[in-house]
Amino acid sequence: MYGREKPCSGFLLTVDECGQVMLLPAETIHELTGEEVEPAECSAVLSHRSFDAAFSKYIEWHTPDPSACTLRQLCLDLSCSQNS
Repeated sequence: MYGREKPCSGFLLTVDECGQVMLLPAETIHELTGEEVEPAECSAVLSHRSFDAAFSKYIEWHTPDPSACTLRQLCLDLSCSQNS
């Protein structure tokens, strides 16, 4: 996951203690917790196409540029907007 071979990959979709959805780069999770995100421990691993299909309306409402990486646009971490 680290180094992101694909520019629109390596993100973790999770929820915080209040149930708010969070989308963060795996690198940020590692920096904050010291733990690596292991795909085998995830509930599911979605392809970019599957993520777009599952969250199509949310993406439509919350991303200003349909041609840019939707994950980077939805990401809460400031580093996402700097790398887009």
